[in-house]
Amino acid sequence: MTTKVKPENNLVKGNISLTLINLIILTVIIITQLTLAYNLQKFSRAEIFFAQCAKEMIAQANFITPLFHNHPFFDKPILTYWLIILSFKQFGINHLSARIPSILAALTTNLVLIFFSLKNFDRKIIPIIIMVLNTAFMYLSFTVSCMSDMLLTAFDTISVLLLYQFVDTKSAKYLYLTAVSMSLAFLVKGPVGIVLPGISLLIYLFLTNKFKLLKPVYFLIGLIIFLLISMPWFVFVYLKCGLPAIKYFFFHENVTRYLGSTYDTHRPIWYMLSSLMLGLAPWSYFIPIALYNFAQNWLKNKPDKFELYIWVYVTTLLLFFTFSHGKIDYYMLPTYPVLALLIGKTMNESSKNNALYGYVFASLLNVICLGFTYITLIIPKFNNSLNLYLIAISVMIFLGNIFLLFRKKLNATYILNGFYLIYLTLVFANYILPNINKFQPAIIYAKDIIKKQQNSPIGIYGSIQNKWFDELTFTTNTEPISLNNETDLKNFINSTQNSYIIGSKDELFKLTQNFKNLQILKIMPTVSHSLNPGFLFKNQGKLTNGQELMLIQKKP
Repeated sequence: MTTKVKPENNLVKGNISLTLINLIILTVIIITQLTLAYNLQKFSRAEIFFAQCAKEMIAQANFITPLFHNHPFFDKPILTYWLIILSFKQFGINHLSARIPSILAALTTNLVLIFFSLKNFDRKIIPIIIMVLNTAFMYLSFTVSCMSDMLLTAFDTISVLLLYQFVDTKSAKYLYLTAVSMSLAFLVKGPVGIVLPGISLLIYLFLTNKFKLLKPVYFLIGLIIFLLISMPWFVFVYLKCGLPAIKYFFFHENVTRYLGSTYDTHRPIWYMLSSLMLGLAPWSYFIPIALYNFAQNWLKNKPDKFELYIWVYVTTLLLFFTFSHGKIDYYMLPTYPVLALLIGKTMNESSKNNALYGYVFASLLNVICLGFTYITLIIPKFNNSLNLYLIAISVMIFLGNIFLLFRKKLNATYILNGFYLIYLTLVFANYILPNINKFQPAIIYAKDIIKKQQNSPIGIYGSIQNKWFDELTFTTNTEPISLNNETDLKNFINSTQNSYIIGSKDELFKLTQNFKNLQILKIMPTVSHSLNPGFLFKNQGKLTNGQELMLIQKKP
């Protein structure tokens, strides 16, 4: 007698399997992010401002006024600094600790997407959504950046999805939770955390004729929540630093940044759209397809309400920043999580329908992964066994993708390629980054100085100042002295004892011959160019262009 398996049991087993897959993906992603954050030994973009401010606030036991080189620094509100301070106190003051709040914000965003998808989508697309978001180029880089943008992305994602739940269910609790999330976004980045999600909602309500959902009492309670959460810090700043500090943040860092010439990047009008497509690469391939599918349904009078809501939000941010004077590539970052939902949905539909565009993308992604494999192989000083492992795994995944494509398993192909991108990221973090760090001599010199003598005066000479001044301050706990010419160098040498000088060999070597009390300790090659894939391809993996940095000590 044959026992029939109940459909409920199959469903339970399927749910358990999907949960395990999601847990495995999240675990691998977190390990990848932590590894990257640990091995990125130099801050990039605006990371140093957040890390150094938090460090100086701890040193002065001042948790109200952000400080940068001992001066008040109201570039951003306080929440990001507080979270970095908590991380510093828990894990020590270092580059990894500074980036942990961003990693936790990225994890929060992933969990929010998972719970939202469980409630609103086919749960089978959750692994695709997670993979799409966390292997997108820009998103991955900012999960390990000590900046406010990943926190803003997390709170904006929460706000946008809660607002949709409010419209969908008409339950006021979602609106009040949105007020909490928006208030925290305001403490991270300022008015954009409230204005842009709010405008998007109003436009959506107008398009769907649902303005009646908004009641005066909702605004009143939301305002009270906002004032209770967001305003105390601004009040303390006013009491401590006066009105100029408040004016500086709201006018200079918001209005002037958007409209003024001070932050004008002179970038073309299409810059934000191109940044969005490049930042979400390689998965941005599906954005035009998702938009086309939505438009087709709209023309048939069958628009998907959630898709309409997300396209309104994305378009609002895109237009807002397109007309800003200060266009920056990562300003569209808060749209990435919700776009990942649409992309995952579109990819799943391509798999169900055996769509040609799905097979084209899977084939292209296979080629892209092989290209990244080539980049890892041409980086110098790799051992042969690692090269063999890379080649073997790449060939196996390439053949596995071909097998899955022939079996018409597009979703499996997407996930496999996503895992391969994570694998290549781990290879980059564990093997390539340590190799690159060998060509960051300023960091090596800073650690040597700390070992030899704490608080020794450090002079930094010539053109390397912009690149290394703040990094040396953070690493050595000593603010370097800028040396712009031979006179500055002479004055520094004559006025200091047991001091050190760091500078380019091309600029500094001949000058040192004029001083008998200087000793050259080290000369090391340095990375002189942004290490993008094009540069590595062109130079066959060579990391330097012959430029060298010197470490010089004044003899006692």
